[in-house]
Amino acid sequence: MSRPRARKLPDARHEVLAAGQVVRHLRTDDEPPHELMAAPMLWQQRLLGLVVLADKETREGRAPFSESESRILAAMASMVPPLMA
Repeated sequence: MSRPRARKLPDARHEVLAAGQVVRHLRTDDEPPHELMAAPMLWQQRLLGLVVLADKETREGRAPFSESESRILAAMASMVPPLMA
């Protein structure tokens, strides 16, 4: 299994993450991952890292992430920084 290549997000996405919001990214080519959803781990207004999900798979194939999954990811990401600090 190959490791995913690191991708640099445009500056606008960095600002959204620093504001504590979830970012979604859809690829337009056929290379995986096709969809990424990232939630910031913020501690004392500092971005410590990201919790990232890629390519939601169902029995019917790939499916887009839902808004409720976005909220769950944000909630999980908010629980990690106090444990790291």
